[in-house]
Amino acid sequence: MDGKKQVVPEATLPESELTTRDEAYLGRTELDGSASLPPAPYSVDAAPNGEPPNAEPNGAAAPMELGVRERRQPARDLVIGDGPPSEIYSAFKCLRNQIIKRLQENGWTTVAITSPSRASGTTLTAINLAISIARDFSYTVLLVELDLVDPSFRQVLGFKQRQGIVDHLLRDVPIAEILLDPGIDRLVVIPAGSPVTNSSELLASPKMTRLLGELTLRYEHRIVLFDLPAVLAIDDAKAFSPFVDCALLVVEEGETRVNDVRRALDHLKSTKILGVVLNRSFDVENDGKIISG
Repeated sequence: MDGKKQVVPEATLPESELTTRDEAYLGRTELDGSASLPPAPYSVDAAPNGEPPNAEPNGAAAPMELGVRERRQPARDLVIGDGPPSEIYSAFKCLRNQIIKRLQENGWTTVAITSPSRASGTTLTAINLAISIARDFSYTVLLVELDLVDPSFRQVLGFKQRQGIVDHLLRDVPIAEILLDPGIDRLVVIPAGSPVTNSSELLASPKMTRLLGELTLRYEHRIVLFDLPAVLAIDDAKAFSPFVDCALLVVEEGETRVNDVRRALDHLKSTKILGVVLNRSFDVENDGKIISG
């Protein structure tokens, strides 16, 4: 998990542009300052008394398992808020709308979220995107943490539970015990659980394949987001990519090298690329814009 504060997903680069750009790094070199935004306020969207936490506006509960409900104190860079919409919230709402449109056009429901290199804000992007999609009443969202070597969902979301997908795969912990309800309507989270060193083997195991089938095929209007480690840091994203419909690549302006983006795309060449999100951009004119390659 990176220590830098995430700002917003500002814009993206088409894959074709990467082959023609001359800068050594992604970024606009004529801009020397970052338009850092204040963190979004947050709260736990507690359900009304007697109403299921994932209830639809008309009172009918959405068709998904609730999991273990935990009230948590999340990181400050999340889009949850009781006050007026923040710039972060607006940016992720825009990003959500573009992503949902592309998923609908292609019939996709499973998305791997990764980056070329570490510390690009992938985890916060995945969490904020999951929250934003869950606020669209048309979908339920399952967010799965697949950084099995260095998990961070417990820290970011403030969960106390230590069990997760690793514990299901290695110790047969029931699925019902690793599903967490973060108190956000229509969103369920599966954390990584106990850290391991043989992560790529676990992700490609037959037991993982069976679990994915159960998680992704049970509900018609479910979007599943998988938060994965950096492509060039470890083999996990490449090993897991055959199991998803598409991948969303997160890059950091001014830090992620163009050559690293090319290498990451080459590693994922058998996977459909949903888009490339330019994170922590200096330019605030294109908040949440995503351009396909």
